[in-house]
Amino acid sequence: MKNLILYAFALLMSLSALAQEGWNWGDDKPEAQQNWMFIRNYYNAEKYAECTSKIKWFMEHAPELNEDLYKIAATAYQIKARDEESEAKKKELQDSTLMMYDLRIKHFGNKAEVLNRKGLLAYPYKYKEYKAKGDFSELAELYSTILELNKEETFLKNFEYYMKSLVYMRAQKKMTEEQLLEKYQMMVDILDSKTEKNADDPAELKKIDRTGSDIVEDMGKVLNVTCEFVEQQFGEKFNQNPDNTSLLKLIVNLMKQAEEKCYESDLYIKAYKKLYEKKPSPKFAQYIALIENNNGNTDSALVYLNKAEELAEEAETKSEVYYEIAKIYNSKGNKSTARQYARKMAATGVGAQQAYTFIGDLYYNSFSQCQTENTVQSKSIFIATYNMYQKAGNSSKMAAAKENFPTAEEIFYKQMKSGDTIETGCWIGETVTLQNNKE
Repeated sequence: MKNLILYAFALLMSLSALAQEGWNWGDDKPEAQQNWMFIRNYYNAEKYAECTSKIKWFMEHAPELNEDLYKIAATAYQIKARDEESEAKKKELQDSTLMMYDLRIKHFGNKAEVLNRKGLLAYPYKYKEYKAKGDFSELAELYSTILELNKEETFLKNFEYYMKSLVYMRAQKKMTEEQLLEKYQMMVDILDSKTEKNADDPAELKKIDRTGSDIVEDMGKVLNVTCEFVEQQFGEKFNQNPDNTSLLKLIVNLMKQAEEKCYESDLYIKAYKKLYEKKPSPKFAQYIALIENNNGNTDSALVYLNKAEELAEEAETKSEVYYEIAKIYNSKGNKSTARQYARKMAATGVGAQQAYTFIGDLYYNSFSQCQTENTVQSKSIFIATYNMYQKAGNSSKMAAAKENFPTAEEIFYKQMKSGDTIETGCWIGETVTLQNNKE
């Protein structure tokens, strides 16, 4: 009895929905309503294949039923295509899926949003067909329209598909390098707007940044990107308009993709510093520090890494910055300060294994510097080293350090025994518990 009541209630709700305004049932309303209930029931039961026969009926008899018809139809065809094994039938279903987006626009408008969604499928569905034809201009035009209409609302995947289409056009000599770069700069402008809109969403910002990297990487496949190429193409433009954000990003992104490193390029470092001035961020500060360090300007690198530390909010970023600072101080021979920043790195909770391995390496490589006439004290450095590797969970390095522990004879000769504590001395300044190399 209870099930009967629930069924009656569900039927009543369905009929109520059918009576709502905004529905155009065509010339045969009873059959249209019956077919629509059929579609909804099978769709809700995830029996998508069964939906398509009735969808075809609506395409012929009531194409302006309601926008929901095309939402459901696109999903039904998409899933049916996914599960189809025959390549010919799969392509037919994929074409039907894309057609549902076009018909939805024809009957109900909302072109920007609908094309944005169509774009997520158009490239994956049509890629093989257009590759065989040797012509991606139709796809490129679609994605150009999507970006033009949606601006910063464009789905990130559609930026990637647009660039892939353009790359094929360039490879087929149907677009010049200058035209490709112009399209790329347009994409960068929109991604900048998208970045500003999502300024308070770190996860989304990472996705946007990843998309920016992906599209310039794809573009690099058909552009002979060298430092000289970028300087020739954009050096004068930079001099004329050094505050153009999209131009600055274009320069640094292309130079990052160049096969040879562009660290010594004056344009590269100037563009990065301009970006940092316009919008200080730990990422830009880190990049500038990387360039300066590679050019041997370690003091300048430290200045920008300290700025990155001040700006960083996420533990992962702080950890990266501390590690870079530690490495620079080590290269300058300041092992104590290098250890200080490695400890800060470990304290972030991110990269602790790497941090303790780094400290262990500092200790290991300090033996000759710290060695004294007291053999046991000198070799106690390797016990401190072992302890750091143990914190890092680095068993192979633990074993290497242990081989250098003092021998039982050396400990006995100094009138000491295993279990005693000893100061390592030197800059390391650790207190360790004596062990011999066989324990």
